[in-house]
Amino acid sequence: MNNVKGFPKSFLVLALCLGASLMLAHSSWSKDAKDIVAEAQTIQSATKPFKIELSTAEGKTTYAAGEKINFVFKTDRDCYLTLIDIGTSGKVTQLFPNKWHESNKVEKGKEYRVPPADSGFLFKVEGPNGTEFVKAIATLAPMTSVQKAEMKGSGNFAEIVQPEAVLKDIKTELDAQDPKSWTEAQVSFTITGGQPSPAASTADKPFTLQLKTDKTEYKQGEPIVFTVESNKECYLTLIDIGTSGKVKIIFPNQYRQDNVIPANKPYRIPMEGVDVAFSYKVEGPPGKNTVKAIGTLNPCKFFAQPLPFKDFVYPLLGDKDQVLKDIAVALNSLQAGYFAEAEATIEIK
Repeated sequence: MNNVKGFPKSFLVLALCLGASLMLAHSSWSKDAKDIVAEAQTIQSATKPFKIELSTAEGKTTYAAGEKINFVFKTDRDCYLTLIDIGTSGKVTQLFPNKWHESNKVEKGKEYRVPPADSGFLFKVEGPNGTEFVKAIATLAPMTSVQKAEMKGSGNFAEIVQPEAVLKDIKTELDAQDPKSWTEAQVSFTITGGQPSPAASTADKPFTLQLKTDKTEYKQGEPIVFTVESNKECYLTLIDIGTSGKVKIIFPNQYRQDNVIPANKPYRIPMEGVDVAFSYKVEGPPGKNTVKAIGTLNPCKFFAQPLPFKDFVYPLLGDKDQVLKDIAVALNSLQAGYFAEAEATIEIK
């Protein structure tokens, strides 16, 4: 575990995914899982002096076995965060830090997603059936009990060895601290058997995407605002197919590299509050310019090379023909109904 030293005003957040409920029949999960959940439930803060926001990205309360799930978290202070999944089989996996976030240092006010939206990795609910808890614990300083926890495995996520003992050590360490120096929060959801629920199915309703611009005619150098709306949560890619024959990516961008947008809610690009000096501006030469939006239900890698957001707000992708060909190849690899497209045409004067 890569804890960062010299970070005195930060918090340590430990998020525990508890893969069963104490209220379930014991036959739903193993004795090991029952004991681990019981130990985790003893970690309670009476005062909750700091704010932790923790939820599933989908905002649902029920998931089917085999259905994808993502977690999001945010705190109001800088922190260190560890996310642990306690499966109903008794296997315990650390989800954060992970392959993509090797340090568990977290910035205040920034939303983190597990797994990351651009990772291409799908985390799926396994079961057996039951109520799953996600618990977060925050402390004023890195906890030695977490730092000393033994891990094994070298994949995307590491497995925690002797998790019940680790939880007991965490509780002992927290009990010795000032109650005002740590807090905790949790969220729960139900796992059911069978196929994914209708809310997650692509067959229940067509996947649609709408794209609008704030005007239809622009002068060269004028800022432009886009609004995209999808009827399903999706991964959005927005490109500008310029009159010059070059293609730039508008979204994701330097300001928002996580390209997940919510369902049934207009999404504005650029985001509110972005300095107008860094808005996306129309380029020439004069003529008709096409903007294309692509939404996918799962992460999709359209471009071979990582996008250089460190150096450019809206990177140049290349020539129109090659970029559109690469996108078409990627979309052809997806199942029907798992992506949607929309276009808008503007006139450049």
